[in-house]
Amino acid sequence: MVHPTDLEIHKFPISKGAAINEISGAEKKPQVFWIGIRMMCCNEHAKKVFAEQADMRIVFWYLTAFQQVGGIERFNRAFMKALSDIALQRRDIIFQARSVYDQAPDEKYISKNIWKGFGGNRLGFAFHVWRHCKKRDIIIAGHIHLIPIVCLVKIFHPSCRVIYITHGIEVWKPMSKWKRHLLQRADKILAVSEYTKKQLIDKQKINASKIEILPNTLDPYFHLSKETGKPESLLHKYGLGAQDKILLSICR
Repeated sequence: MVHPTDLEIHKFPISKGAAINEISGAEKKPQVFWIGIRMMCCNEHAKKVFAEQADMRIVFWYLTAFQQVGGIERFNRAFMKALSDIALQRRDIIFQARSVYDQAPDEKYISKNIWKGFGGNRLGFAFHVWRHCKKRDIIIAGHIHLIPIVCLVKIFHPSCRVIYITHGIEVWKPMSKWKRHLLQRADKILAVSEYTKKQLIDKQKINASKIEILPNTLDPYFHLSKETGKPESLLHKYGLGAQDKILLSICR
């Protein structure tokens, strides 16, 4: 079994003129592009994360990860854990994270030394990211609600490469024309499923070459319970016998 935080990094030569070169910033010669950070889960399901280049300063802007409970929050925690681990292993990568709503991080996932939260102070968040955006090579936006501030930064600092993470219903229906246009200008978009990728192509008219699948994963600290029996309290509550077959369905 592979530990969830084990990482494999793959590199591919990318010639100038290829679509992905727009992110790499290649100008005069072919670049070696770090395109596959794969976080191996307990079920050995590999995750492609995002395109990477040497000497990168990466910042992850997101809404919540620690103050609330939900699928996106779990994704954000695992994502920060993976990027933090990579930054510790490689001196040519500087990684930081900034949250709009979180007040404090869980340091199992990310050190407070590379993290800052604004506790819902959206103006404070906007001013901070604007002030420091010149120091970033890649901005990863954890939700499309961050499109306006990302767009503003991109206008004045076009050298920043932008990656959006898309999860589900927020992109499954046609978006407003201005928001769709700004999303189309992203350097890369990460989708958590093939269905979300299809909706990005069909509903938002995103070029398929810009989209990478980045599935949800198990939490790095997820542990299976050693108790495999059927709890007596639940059998009594639902009128079930110890030999009855039980199918558990988990959904939204």
